[in-house]
Amino acid sequence: MTPAASVSTANTSYTLHIQTVKRLDWPADKLAGYLYEKSFGGEEDRYPPIPDAYLDVLSQASQDAYHKRLQQALDELPNQAAATMEWEERYRLIRLRDPLLKRAQAAGDLPAILALYQKTISDEKDCLEAAEQCIEYEAWDQVEEWLTYAAKYEAKTILDGGLNATGLRYA
Repeated sequence: MTPAASVSTANTSYTLHIQTVKRLDWPADKLAGYLYEKSFGGEEDRYPPIPDAYLDVLSQASQDAYHKRLQQALDELPNQAAATMEWEERYRLIRLRDPLLKRAQAAGDLPAILALYQKTISDEKDCLEAAEQCIEYEAWDQVEEWLTYAAKYEAKTILDGGLNATGLRYA
């Protein structure tokens, strides 16, 4: 199969799945559980990005239930520094965080945004993004704290021999 044919097949499969989900007459919690399982059950590459690709076909109740499921999964994780996690664990953490972060940003909910960064911080980049959010929302009293976190993570990276959070050496 040519690469173009492979992409076409994937796009057709994605479209069919989205249309199927649209036709399901399931309660919001059941649909949220189904999409969560597809997203985190080990075969996520077979489906279009969840929830983004499904937003036009999911009711608000289903979207809320899905995000609630993500938040529960995130809350159940230990408060271990993400920087000390193996890449597979950190990747899951990022995939849990990102839809919640988008939603909090869309709602203008800075406390939720910062709580997500606090729970999932893995390197100085995360700290700087949180500081940028503080600046965007004019929460000037919180900027210095996040810049201090960034400096600590950067110093730790240097002390660890220039390895970044993925274990690859910085250039």
